[in-house]
Amino acid sequence: MPDTYILALSLLLVGFCILAVLFGREHYRKQFVNDDVEEVEAVVTDLKPFTSRPYNFMVCPIVEFSYEGRLITAHHYFQVPEEIIDFRKGDTITVEINPKKPKIFRLRSAKLYALEDRLQKSNMIVVALGACTFLAGVVMMIVTLVAKH
Repeated sequence: MPDTYILALSLLLVGFCILAVLFGREHYRKQFVNDDVEEVEAVVTDLKPFTSRPYNFMVCPIVEFSYEGRLITAHHYFQVPEEIIDFRKGDTITVEINPKKPKIFRLRSAKLYALEDRLQKSNMIVVALGACTFLAGVVMMIVTLVAKH
């Protein structure tokens, strides 16, 4: 196989993966934006630590609450900076859940809504990057196939 053919396939694959991940993430986020959500009182059982940025400690809050007679353990739908949250392990907080998927919750916080808006804007840049990468792979594939004939 010519090197340009392999490069074209690589660009197609990378572009497709970027777009698939972002569209999946967007679908995940829309569960709380478009669907009916319910507010429930939950007890914070853990703040699972993640380090994803230098000098910015990220955590994933884990909560327990009773829903339809069952005790549910749920996690926040994305990692949040530790300095944004104003609760600790053992505190009772109000969370939003999608009744169809109660094991995932969203915090009600103006700071987090602002963070989500910033992430949404940066997602558009990454979608454009993924689309351009995919398109470059398509163009390179066409050029490679036309050059063979």
